[in-house]
Amino acid sequence: MDSNSMEEFEKNFCGKWKMESEENLCEEDRKMMTSVQPALILERKGDAIEQTYKDDNFTFSQVVTFGVPYESKAPGDSPMYHNITTCTFKDGVMHNDVVSQLTGEKKRDFEVDVKIEGGKLVTTDWQKGDPSVKAKRVYVKF
Repeated sequence: MDSNSMEEFEKNFCGKWKMESEENLCEEDRKMMTSVQPALILERKGDAIEQTYKDDNFTFSQVVTFGVPYESKAPGDSPMYHNITTCTFKDGVMHNDVVSQLTGEKKRDFEVDVKIEGGKLVTTDWQKGDPSVKAKRVYVKF
């Protein structure tokens, strides 16, 4: 990613965000988001970004370099998720291509677009191969 794109990302996306609303979350995501309601913190770290989800009970953080696949996994012996994600940033949209490493009914490959709309951070995700049903989360800066 060129330095202009990284500066655009830092200017528009970096900061502390709290969830304002959600639509069409799958049952598992709804339970998690309703119970913890984490803040999303985005910080530039040189040529990478650090994504942190934080609430009173936990903090989960990962450093992401655009275009480089990374692993994210829930703690514990039987994780709720274990993914390989590739994140890109183009034309003002951060896109995440998420491939689950789980098997069986917990396996869920999906895509996520993150963009700024009206000063709010909006995430839209859908099951890979089926963009007909999309979940949406809206965050406001605090």
